[in-house]
Amino acid sequence: MLIFPVIFFLIMFALSWGTAVNVKTAATTAAREAARAYAVTHDEAAAREVAAVMMKDLLGEEPSPQALERFKQNNVTVQKTTIGGRDYCAVNVSLRLPLPAWTGVYVFRPGGIRVGGSAVFVEEYRPAEGGRPT
Repeated sequence: MLIFPVIFFLIMFALSWGTAVNVKTAATTAAREAARAYAVTHDEAAAREVAAVMMKDLLGEEPSPQALERFKQNNVTVQKTTIGGRDYCAVNVSLRLPLPAWTGVYVFRPGGIRVGGSAVFVEEYRPAEGGRPT
């Protein structure tokens, strides 16, 4: 009698854990690609776009244009920082993953858990006006 609920719980836990790991991997990949794009292009909007497109492609969803814009504004953090005299481009991509109702945890954490990934790249060379080095 007790074996079926335990096995069911373990299967559901494994599926939920697998989903969280998949989203974490997708967020880390999207952050890495966006940080690289930001380091090369020096364009914050382009980095946000790369992160949003990567998440859309990796998770296999087709969100509305409004949802994609909300994601870029609320879930993608892009910043430049200087450490030891070198400029770095950092991107953090996060996503709120809803917890399945069977866990009962939704009572304590409304909206699910936040899963994310981040990446940092050294800012690439930026030529001065006219293509000559500075």
